[in-house]
Amino acid sequence: MQPGQAVSYDNAGRTMIYNSKPNADKNATEAAIACGKAYLQQVFTEYMGY
Repeated sequence: MQPGQAVSYDNAGRTMIYNSKPNADKNATEAAIACGKAYLQQVFTEYMGY
């Protein structure tokens, strides 16, 4: 969810599968994962409202 960085995270295994910037600051990567989780939670919440 950050410009210029893509992260793929396996929620079941709790591991990062892909990081487009493996040398990026760990805090920035963790923030991208947290933002992505929040986004997916919001999408799911809206879906359940239909």
